[in-house]
Amino acid sequence: MPRFTYTPLDKRTRQIRLICFDVGAEVGQDGICLSIETYDLSTLPKYYALSYVWGIDAPRHPLIISGKVLMARDNLWLALLQLRIRQFDHNVLHFWIDAICINQDDISERGHQVNLMGDIYSNAHFVVSWLGSGTIDTRIAIKAISMYNTTPDESAKSGILAQKDHQIVSLLKLPYFERMWIVQEFILAKEVIMICGPDSFWWDSEMSTIVKKMSMELFDQGDGLSGTVWLANERANWKQPKYDMDLDRLLVYFRKHKCLDLRDRVYALMGLLDSTQSRSWTADYTVSREQLWCRVINSIPEDSRVLFSYTALKLWEALELPLEDGSLELFRFVFWVIHFDELWNAQNQMPKNIKRHHEENLENRLDATTMFDRIIPHFDRFPPLLEPAIWQTFTKKLRKIMVSEVEQNAQSTLSPVPPRHVNRRYENDLLRPQWDQE
Repeated sequence: MPRFTYTPLDKRTRQIRLICFDVGAEVGQDGICLSIETYDLSTLPKYYALSYVWGIDAPRHPLIISGKVLMARDNLWLALLQLRIRQFDHNVLHFWIDAICINQDDISERGHQVNLMGDIYSNAHFVVSWLGSGTIDTRIAIKAISMYNTTPDESAKSGILAQKDHQIVSLLKLPYFERMWIVQEFILAKEVIMICGPDSFWWDSEMSTIVKKMSMELFDQGDGLSGTVWLANERANWKQPKYDMDLDRLLVYFRKHKCLDLRDRVYALMGLLDSTQSRSWTADYTVSREQLWCRVINSIPEDSRVLFSYTALKLWEALELPLEDGSLELFRFVFWVIHFDELWNAQNQMPKNIKRHHEENLENRLDATTMFDRIIPHFDRFPPLLEPAIWQTFTKKLRKIMVSEVEQNAQSTLSPVPPRHVNRRYENDLLRPQWDQE
């Protein structure tokens, strides 16, 4: 059977593809039969969107589309088998799945579709979250959730959680909740139904209450509060008036979530950011991580020194830089300039000759512009990593940040103790749960 090939989308428009199960077609050795059509976002029929973990196994299950074959991985195949036998809404026959509806071999199309994914998931009639085949514990947990939802007495509800806390925690720590792409898929959904093997449950306000009550059970000594808690918290707050999704906060919560392409730790959050604010970057898989880092940082208002500094470093962590010599030099430069308030924590990161030179600048209390001009020649190997125009914009912002840093530290003397801990205080503020906004 010939391999399925995509008809190209018009990237000048907001086109996407939707799929349907072929009516009457059985699942056999030849695979699952689907049909695929192209629509504009403004003229979509009712549809649902699938949210799931891709997996890293080789695609080996055949999907038959217009008489041609497209191979699917294990987890998608299992999800499709469940979707095919379930009819959540008889008026919703179309659905969207990224692995099928996006030509994954076309880098340009991937970027185009990723830029639309916030709209795709927020406009879906509902989102189906496929959690996997499940275990005995997850079956017990879903049964307990059902009992909790149908029990009117509050003390009895608390008893259910106490008796089945281990199983519910196991459910909420499934690999699905660690995946980067599910963050916006889950938060933006109008409604979410979760399927785990043969069982399912709706993620409603009662489910948010369960997570809220079990927050301490989900506390992870290594990484802080579980990402599941933050997912529930952000979903509960998403529709609240004037509740802004800020990149700095999202990076704190989800910067360690898993994805195959590290650039997706930024792109997977795009749908949650305020679309009314100007942003000079979009999903683009032709740029390096260093270039993406610089593009995002350039979009941060330069009048917010703490936000600029904090987001720059959290974004650096999310993109897992540095990896190469050039990146390392860029990291050192950034650490010097925008993380100046904790300079002494970074002594081991700095080349000895540059560290000595900078200490002399501090002792001599040079003005910020002169200090900046003396620093930058020591880091002349990394500009080729970045586009010249973007680098020029970035260095102008860094110069202003350096002026601010020097002015605020003008009265400080050299000491092995960092004079300020602005970034740590800022992170502590971000990590306070905001359940009261429900």
